[in-house]
Amino acid sequence: MFVMNGIGSSPRISGSELMAWTAFTTLMTTYSTEIDARLKRDIGLNLFEYTILAGLSHAEDRTMPIAALARLVAGSQSRVSHAVDRLQRRGLAGRGNPSAGARGADVFLTDAGMAAFTEAAPRHAGTARRFVVDVLAPDELRQLRRLCERLLRATAPATAELIGHGISEVACGGHSSTARPERDDRSDRSAGDRSSTRCRRRCDAIRACRSRCCPDGGL
Repeated sequence: MFVMNGIGSSPRISGSELMAWTAFTTLMTTYSTEIDARLKRDIGLNLFEYTILAGLSHAEDRTMPIAALARLVAGSQSRVSHAVDRLQRRGLAGRGNPSAGARGADVFLTDAGMAAFTEAAPRHAGTARRFVVDVLAPDELRQLRRLCERLLRATAPATAELIGHGISEVACGGHSSTARPERDDRSDRSAGDRSSTRCRRRCDAIRACRSRCCPDGGL
């Protein structure tokens, strides 16, 4: 967390820069710990697992390619795969596209997973409001969003692009059904249709995360 100046060939940073870095890393640690604790208390999941449920919840057919899901949640495919394994053991997610017979490439949200997300989302929104939304003024929230997007572009540019696109949308609607729709027509889609569908999945998932966490459009 803390940086030692003048060790080896590491560049020096000023006192004010060190204070900003320390505040930032401490904030990440404390917020992550608090949010994880609340989610584990509510539904037995950590923040990363909850984010996967959120991303899948409004994707078309509640299904996403694992590579696209990894970009959405800013995790490696390996980390996402391990998280999906845990969700699958609990019956909250599954792998593959049953109607097309594929295995491993796609991840889908089960009815139980949708129910768990629906139960947890209002409480998670309350956490967001308690620790961020109600702490900052509207202009500070807008500034926070801009700063976070800029920092995210330095660490996860693909995810930053998705989030930036989703946040810029005025409409924050999404699917509300808790039942998985039939997918018998999936095998008949052209490659172009599938590419368009994947794009819509990512955009819908981003809008869904925003509308679930901030239903009043506060951010």
